[in-house]
Amino acid sequence: RRGKGYVFVAGGHAQTRKTVMKLDVPANGGERDGELAISYLANHPRTARFITQKLTYFLAGPGNAPLAAEAMAVFVSTKGDLTQVVR
Repeated sequence: RRGKGYVFVAGGHAQTRKTVMKLDVPANGGERDGELAISYLANHPRTARFITQKLTYFLAGPGNAPLAAEAMAVFVSTKGDLTQVVR
């Protein structure tokens, strides 16, 4: 099925229980497994830190830890709205 930026192929999907970082993904979830993992990773604090550090470095150069911290707070509070982060 096409949608949400990826293609789910049931035949290539493991039906067993999985662990993504500390997220437990139950068996037989099908497409929902990927949706759970994507949501978990997109909202993880490490993702926020990684993206905002890279973005801050690209836009403002090195040595901007306070700006990166502010950008990370905006990323977390807006659930990753990059338009708001850049503002």
